[in-house]
Amino acid sequence: MPLLNLYTAATSMATPVLERLLRKRLAQGREKAERLSERRGIATIERPSGDLIWLHAASVGESLSVLPLVKRLNEDLSGTSILVTSGTVTSANLLADMLPDGVIHQFVPLDQPRWVAAFLDHWKPSAALWVESELWPNLLRQTAARKIPMALINARISEKSYQRWSRARSLSRSLLKSFDFCLAQDSLQAERLARLGAKSVKAVGNLKFAGQHLNVDSSQLSQLQKKIKGRPVWMAASTHEGEELAAIKVHKELQKNHKDLLTFIVPRHPERAADVKKELRQNRLRFSSWSKSKAPHQSDQVFLVDTLGDLPFFCALSPICFMGGSMNVGAGGHNLIEPARLASALIYGPDMGNFALLSESFVNNGAALQVRDTNELVDAVDSLLVDEEARERQIAAASALAEKETQVLDAVYKELSPLFVRAAIQTKIGRAKV
Repeated sequence: MPLLNLYTAATSMATPVLERLLRKRLAQGREKAERLSERRGIATIERPSGDLIWLHAASVGESLSVLPLVKRLNEDLSGTSILVTSGTVTSANLLADMLPDGVIHQFVPLDQPRWVAAFLDHWKPSAALWVESELWPNLLRQTAARKIPMALINARISEKSYQRWSRARSLSRSLLKSFDFCLAQDSLQAERLARLGAKSVKAVGNLKFAGQHLNVDSSQLSQLQKKIKGRPVWMAASTHEGEELAAIKVHKELQKNHKDLLTFIVPRHPERAADVKKELRQNRLRFSSWSKSKAPHQSDQVFLVDTLGDLPFFCALSPICFMGGSMNVGAGGHNLIEPARLASALIYGPDMGNFALLSESFVNNGAALQVRDTNELVDAVDSLLVDEEARERQIAAASALAEKETQVLDAVYKELSPLFVRAAIQTKIGRAKV
């Protein structure tokens, strides 16, 4: 296709620009110096012998969603290596702690043709699973050209992306036809993908719902519960720029009637903690942070969770949770299942585009409250703080909905079986739990 060929030619000549980009990202702490070669397709470890399944998950959210599938593959397909790629330092740090033993992580190469070729030459994947919606043209085309079986799993296309791709349907069709099939998160995503030219699209559910129940240290939880006992508590979780100020406004409004109110703020990206601290100081709020003090002081009005991976702990600690990324900050919302499983009453803003059907189901079943702005958020948190019975009903409804979604891993795994057969991994499929 002319447009794709033009893109390939342009990225071939863009090596100096990409090198400058890598240096800039390294200076910003967005790359790891000792692993920078991976971004050029040069592996830092040897490829194991035998079959290898490659999963590409762009960032933290995608990486977390695919972990249950990675674990299942690693357990069932003995003798087959698993490679997971991602593109951010945050996701790499998270995966270093959470991937099963023996599973390999590498940074995905930037989409420069020679770098992509080097990556594929080294790893020679038997099959490739792309997670959600990050479609790098050179990486996708070169993988398909090598006749490596591929599937797009947990696929989603946001409304904004769908409108953009709709203006270039020949391009989207050319890219999406590389996949043997696509497994969409829900019927809306399946419909969008089919319209954009994907073949063999099926809605099987969202892998983010397949995550195992998150283990929370009960002893540590009990200690913190004792420290905050008797205080009204709520949390603003996975917040983006602008949403911390909304949480600050909520706190300042509600502390008029809830004198000992404690607010947890958990930024989506912990590296933004310095900016959040500045906002707290400007608003003259007393606070401490999780990285410095492992418990809020009695005088604290706000407790800032400035570390990665501790959100589940604070979901279990807080009876009310506002899910960030939803106050028209361009994020399209975040996963509701984690706080729903951990007995936290859910509130979210007007933009849940990435979870449209799920968020609608939560509201319709009395499992969450949706607000339009900060003023409505104040009212919603106040209502749930005051009415314990309503809060418990909402928590129970959310928990029931979350449990209904846990079978998605089995459905996805079963759909992947033909791909593994095509990749000549059929000898192991006979032992797999499908």
